[in-house]
Amino acid sequence: MEELEPVKFTEYEKNLEAPIISRLATPFSVNHRDKDGRSAWFYFCTKTIPHVLNSKVTGKSAYLANILSILVQNGAATAYEQATDDEAPALLVSATLESVNDNTDDDDSHAAILAEFLLDAICTSIDIGMMIKHPKIVELLIWSVLDAQKPLLRKLLELGVDVHAKCDFHRFGVFYQDESAMDNAIEGEVDLEILSMLLIRAQPNQIPTVKKGKLQPRHFDLLMHSKRAHSESHSRLKSFEALLEAGLDPDARSSNLVTAAMVAASAGSVEALQMLARFRADFTLVNKDGWTVVHHAMAAGQVSVLKYLRHKLMKDEDWSRRVSVTLGPGGPLTQSRYFNWTLTHLAAYKSDSDVLQFLKETDLLGDVDTRDQEDITPLHVAVCSITTATTKWLIDNGANVNARYGVQDNRALHVAMRLGRLENSLALIEAGADFAANSIGVTPEMQVHMSIRTGLLSMLPQLGLPIPPTVYEVLKRDHKLQSTGGLFRAITSGNLEMCHYAMKELPELPQTINSCGDCTPLIVALAWQQPNIAKLFLEHGASTTGIPCQVVQKRGVCFDSALNIAVGNPSFNPILEQILERSLEYEMHWTQNPRLWMPLHLAAAFNPDAIEILLSHVFKYSECFRSRLERNPGGHRGGYTFLDELLECRAPISPKGTNPWYVPGGTALHTAAIRNKPKAVEILLGCNLDIDVKDTYGSTALHYSAVRGHIGVTEKLLERGANFRTLNYKGASPLMTAARSRATGRDVMSCLTSLEPNRLSEDLEGQTALHYAALGGNLKSFIHLLDAGWDPYQLDEKQRSPLECSLCSTSLTSYVYARYFDFAHMISISSEPHPISQFPNLLGLRLFCKWLPRVSRLRWLNTVSTVGDTPLIRAAEMGHVGFMKIHIEAGADLEIVDRVGHTALIAACRTGRLPVIAYLVHQGAKMEYTHESCIMNALRSAIGHPEIVRWFLVDRWTAQDKLTNSVSNPEKTEKQWAGIRTVQIPLCGGFERPMGVSLFAYTRDLHRFSREGWRRIVPLAWDTIAHLVLLPEEL
Repeated sequence: MEELEPVKFTEYEKNLEAPIISRLATPFSVNHRDKDGRSAWFYFCTKTIPHVLNSKVTGKSAYLANILSILVQNGAATAYEQATDDEAPALLVSATLESVNDNTDDDDSHAAILAEFLLDAICTSIDIGMMIKHPKIVELLIWSVLDAQKPLLRKLLELGVDVHAKCDFHRFGVFYQDESAMDNAIEGEVDLEILSMLLIRAQPNQIPTVKKGKLQPRHFDLLMHSKRAHSESHSRLKSFEALLEAGLDPDARSSNLVTAAMVAASAGSVEALQMLARFRADFTLVNKDGWTVVHHAMAAGQVSVLKYLRHKLMKDEDWSRRVSVTLGPGGPLTQSRYFNWTLTHLAAYKSDSDVLQFLKETDLLGDVDTRDQEDITPLHVAVCSITTATTKWLIDNGANVNARYGVQDNRALHVAMRLGRLENSLALIEAGADFAANSIGVTPEMQVHMSIRTGLLSMLPQLGLPIPPTVYEVLKRDHKLQSTGGLFRAITSGNLEMCHYAMKELPELPQTINSCGDCTPLIVALAWQQPNIAKLFLEHGASTTGIPCQVVQKRGVCFDSALNIAVGNPSFNPILEQILERSLEYEMHWTQNPRLWMPLHLAAAFNPDAIEILLSHVFKYSECFRSRLERNPGGHRGGYTFLDELLECRAPISPKGTNPWYVPGGTALHTAAIRNKPKAVEILLGCNLDIDVKDTYGSTALHYSAVRGHIGVTEKLLERGANFRTLNYKGASPLMTAARSRATGRDVMSCLTSLEPNRLSEDLEGQTALHYAALGGNLKSFIHLLDAGWDPYQLDEKQRSPLECSLCSTSLTSYVYARYFDFAHMISISSEPHPISQFPNLLGLRLFCKWLPRVSRLRWLNTVSTVGDTPLIRAAEMGHVGFMKIHIEAGADLEIVDRVGHTALIAACRTGRLPVIAYLVHQGAKMEYTHESCIMNALRSAIGHPEIVRWFLVDRWTAQDKLTNSVSNPEKTEKQWAGIRTVQIPLCGGFERPMGVSLFAYTRDLHRFSREGWRRIVPLAWDTIAHLVLLPEEL
């Protein structure tokens, strides 16, 4: 079977008939495994099936079925299962489906042949009755659904494969995760017969599943067909009806509480709504914004749906419900969230006069000037559109063109001109809209968008209406700051005079600075550290809202809001209270933000004086935050206030590999400690914050100040009563963590060691502060603790002493050897030695072997450790030739084996360490030996590393020097290469060394003679064979 793929099947098909294969397939041959452990079953699934399917012959399915039957009868499937942990049918299905995915042709016969073959296999040859939950069988069910292989699908369902079982699979290069047959039937738009086959065995409560990364159930997609062909839409509706008939809940909801009826209403499908009504769907359900099916139809402008719903929902309260709406940029206000909107507001925003006409004809329009929470009328919404249909309809039906809204009393003309809606502006002016100023003295023409300035100048005279002359003057005025680019330059350069001029000429600040993304003028002033300009903007009503652009965010730490930029810079403290007051005027106050921890932590890290300003502000408006405590009632002590909650608020856990300025999982006190801010620590402790409060990892502020070597903060915490014995969740005290950090100075260590009377205190792993200093490579702390009385020989839970841990560090290694410490305790005579910590360099290992007593050294080198190896074997596996040389020089045995019977050479072969292998073979390591009746062979162990196999068979012979080019050295410790013999030759006669000739000159002459053939040096009667030097194996 292995050779079937490279053979041209069309030439040899007559020789591969079933009788021939039946003779070849004996119980012995099908059970035989090749050098890679693969049997006939493996090659049949992975080689034969793809090759036959890609060939140009007939009867492929029958041919494969015959081979399968022969293999199964001779035990091939059973043999495969016994040799592996997998099921034989699983491999068959996997290989078959992979061949389908690899087929790039659009020929459906390929899949049909496979389905026929698999169906025949399941019915006659293989038993999958005990495998119906196997992922590959589930994948086969999904494939049969998507490829419409109905006979195979019917058989799998009869066997009981679960239509809701999920698996991961690839299909035509796309990876699908956690999918079921039912999921794919709904999404894959299969025909109704296949869907019905699945629904018979489906559980209704498991049908409305949500695809990963999506918000709504899969079956909602069947209703989104407003842009599809009629036949396709009808087919999808039939599938949806089949789901309802199978028991699908018609009121199943998405994560934002949207129902199928709402989706159908948005899509304009009256037929789908009628279908849902037959199954008693509730059309009065609301989503998270309070929307019913009516609001969805209204927002989508589906008049036909609204007419149908009017007959189903006769009560006026179903049409008078007010809802909240989230709009994109370009609304009446700068905010995106609006509340208490009516259906008229929605229709006006949709710019659909037909919907408004429907509301009027059905007596549902109500007051055309109805107002929302901000006094916004439908006309204020309509003028935001680029079309004039709804604006003119509302005006024609009596809308007040001069209605005011918001805290600034803006009018519809303010909105239209600010957004650059020329046609709507002209329509309002024609209807009698005046150019009156709002509450802060800004008239509509003062904030007109630059894009319609020219259009207004040309169109206003044509209206034939009396326009105030000041309007033309403002429109014609050539400002020095017509564009916000000039304002941006003035702010960033600190030109306060130019900014004053801009405030005079532009009574209302522009919402954004075009030259800086979507940044507001206030954000630009704060980001470029211009406190005077920021104060000027605040005096002119600047808002604290807005999100800084990417350029601004890269200018500093947490430049993600106006407040955070100000809190992190002490130069803004004089206006910080004003910024905090201004933030109260908007919906999302910083204390209500999910990142409410940020301002206080920023102040603790960079601006301690801002802490008092922030806390005073929170205390002043504490009544505003009562609702937050109501949402977090449990687990708080008596008298717990929002101020307490804010002080104890923790920073989030940061991703691995990042180095944040705060303490992940810590409070503001932890941040102040790690940033070395004694004043911030003093202020926070003055608010009755627990001085020993722990972060997510159980560490206190004292842990962090000690580990960073901040003596000022450390002394402040100890002075205020911090517990120096507090342990983190690893059982480490502040002294231990400080000892490990190289940032810790002698002053911090002296301060903490003077308070610690117990020199034997340990963490959860039995490690002392001296262990921590050794593991951290902190020489100063290591010396300090030794001088203070810490025991260098105390063992931890892994039987390691601080001395052993110190061998990992180059700086500590030299010190401990210079102190002549005794290392014999590291090698136990009564038990297996544990592996010594990794040495930092060759010198460290050489010194260790030198200072270790000989008995202990040999036991360490030649005894299998607790982890099952020896130092030589470990060095061989890691490829450290230098370490191996030192081990061998110190007395390591080349042929000692680890727990599984591997020598250093075998271990190097298995891990592909060619330099190590060459060195060990040079040293005479055995290439083959027997261990517990098993033959260990180096060449066989190197299978999988072609370069090593080549070296064994070729390179180790061709790469070595010729004997005639090598100088004899009887003192050389390396043994001769296995397989190469040397011969002793007497140098006499003309080749004898003459008197007075140096050895160098004599050797050079011999070398010259040997170039022409070394045999001419040998006496003719000399018995070469008798004087061959024995090989190492023959000694």
